[in-house]
Amino acid sequence: MAPSRFDPHRKDRARYNKRTRTLLSKADELAKLCNADVYLIMSHPRGTTVYNSAENPNWPPPDSALETQIPGLKRESQASMTGPLTDPLIEELKRLCEYFALRENLLKEISAEESM
Repeated sequence: MAPSRFDPHRKDRARYNKRTRTLLSKADELAKLCNADVYLIMSHPRGTTVYNSAENPNWPPPDSALETQIPGLKRESQASMTGPLTDPLIEELKRLCEYFALRENLLKEISAEESM
């Protein structure tokens, strides 16, 4: 019996691989263009990937020492990245939508005048 050519997880693997490459590329870009020390760990059932932009073996410091060694440390989590839209953000989005609607109307008017 020939093996099936249908692989139900192929799209998931392709998506994971593409996003991993993108994230590593962005981390490298951040390190090079902004002169930032970047340390990235991605843990997944398919394996763990580690990126370290610094050649210093002491980077990053241990988690227990981060607050004392890095003043003003800002910790991010998935919950903080995907939190609800705040009122200022909603207002800004509304203003942007109004701007683009106005711009679209102006472009239509200009196009109509030019066609006359």
